[in-house]
Amino acid sequence: MIITTYTQLENILNGKCQEALDRTTDRLLDKLGEFIQNDVYGAYSPTFYDRTFDFKNSWEKTSAKLKGKIVEAEIFQNINTLAFNSDKFQHGSNVWVEAWNDNENELAHIINDGAIGEAFGFPQLGARPFWNDFIQYCEREFENIFQEELKKII
Repeated sequence: MIITTYTQLENILNGKCQEALDRTTDRLLDKLGEFIQNDVYGAYSPTFYDRTFDFKNSWEKTSAKLKGKIVEAEIFQNINTLAFNSDKFQHGSNVWVEAWNDNENELAHIINDGAIGEAFGFPQLGARPFWNDFIQYCEREFENIFQEELKKII
């Protein structure tokens, strides 16, 4: 393909950047899953409830989109995918229902920061900083991963 205008070049590069960012966020989402597996699930083995792994599987990403001259994508938690069963202490309790509805990031906050003491029959587990670890990883590795993915498609 012969590029004859700046607009053609810009369109091609924007498309490649979108593809590279999609591939980058795929890798970052996988890494977030590793942090959740190690920091959250690896912290202890439950004895009185069954793990659903819904928390780990509730994290999603958007497809990369061009907004003006910026390509962006997002990794976020879709709490609507979490099974809430207060009888089995899965993802909350009846005491949390009002707080849950007011703050959809409550569970992630509690897990990451250890923001709840011993309660509801759960021991104090302390912080399980999956999100802090993930953010530090992104700050350290994002540019390298993006460049690797861009090189694969150019």
